[in-house]
Amino acid sequence: SDVRTRRRPRVDESDAVRGRQSGRPGGSSLFGDASSVEMQMRNDPESLERDNDAAIGHMSDRVAMLRSITDNIHDEAESHKKLLDGMGDSMGGVGETLGETVKHFNAVFVNNKNGRQFCYAVWGMVGVIWCLHYLSSG
Repeated sequence: SDVRTRRRPRVDESDAVRGRQSGRPGGSSLFGDASSVEMQMRNDPESLERDNDAAIGHMSDRVAMLRSITDNIHDEAESHKKLLDGMGDSMGGVGETLGETVKHFNAVFVNNKNGRQFCYAVWGMVGVIWCLHYLSSG
């Protein structure tokens, strides 16, 4: 049949609020109500027990899956922690090396009168070159 001619079941607004659809037999709610569960329980308690067991099995599978995911997240966090600890240790070594280099630089260039004059000469040359570059490009 044509899609335009196909009709959906008519839903009364008051029934929709209560969760019922007029297209359903007896206007029962989508999730069932207490009387239908009670009637089904009187008729077939083994069926309800099987449904409960199946739901428990499904829930157990979901819990196992979530447990596996959380274990993987924990393992990943631990590996990142180890990586960051190793990086911190290596950065500490770099800091110590840089500190020693600054001490040597101060001993040779800053504390020594000749070294200080050499630094002034280098900075002066850099300044002159920069000024010449600025003037020639402008």
